[in-house]
Amino acid sequence: MECPRWSFPTVASLPFTDDGHGDSHFKRSGALDGDHLFIAAGGLDLEPPPGNSVAQIYNRLHSLNVCASDADRIRWILPNLASNAGGVSVANGVIYLGTWDPFDTVGGAQDFYAIADTDVIPPTSYVCSYPSLVLPAPWPDSGTCRSRALSKI
Repeated sequence: MECPRWSFPTVASLPFTDDGHGDSHFKRSGALDGDHLFIAAGGLDLEPPPGNSVAQIYNRLHSLNVCASDADRIRWILPNLASNAGGVSVANGVIYLGTWDPFDTVGGAQDFYAIADTDVIPPTSYVCSYPSLVLPAPWPDSGTCRSRALSKI
């Protein structure tokens, strides 16, 4: 039996090859807990909205359902971390994540998060699966996400 092959975000074919961009910010391991993958990833919107810093893309933690279809892959997103998301680990439904700054040459203080998965504690808020999308209030509501073929997560 062959394991299903997929990527996040979805690409036309696997395996994909480096396009020469040289970006290493997303080459960090994730953590797997059953069928939940916790990973620092840019997500569906790999470019920040006009006038925003590219750091906005690196400061996210995604929870993915590895057994779901591409359309239902994203479980939740924790956007707007204090700085670049680092490596992830998980134990008993708690996700551990440190942050780092690629431009910090003096060893400044960073942040460490302990995050309860939504299977452990229900979420207190929701975002759309494309978090950089700027829309008028009320946002996010499930109708607005659905009308753009996105998910409220």
